[in-house]
Amino acid sequence: MAKSFDPLCFHELACSLADQSSDEACLRTAVGRAYYTVLLIARDRSGIPPGRRRASKETIRKVKKADRATGEKLGWLLRLREEADYNLTPSRPEYGDWKKNWARAKGLVQDILPRIQSM
Repeated sequence: MAKSFDPLCFHELACSLADQSSDEACLRTAVGRAYYTVLLIARDRSGIPPGRRRASKETIRKVKKADRATGEKLGWLLRLREEADYNLTPSRPEYGDWKKNWARAKGLVQDILPRIQSM
């Protein structure tokens, strides 16, 4: 049987990318990997099968049901990930600084992760 991937490796990669460079591409990628660190752990703890359509939204909904504040923070992290992946120009002025976006994402992960892991 194949060994299971540890999503915490995504967080290590995200931090490494952000530490190595303040280049926008690296910071956008770091935000995305940070989001998937938390999402994958939350999804598995919520019992949502991999590959399911709308797994992100369903996971956030289940997390909100268990802990509203944590679910809302996971939703904020999703918005940062969507900004990183889909918008070539910022959709809102506050998303224009990728150093700040990375700092927000990293702070959200640090706050959310222990809560998700204890669910």
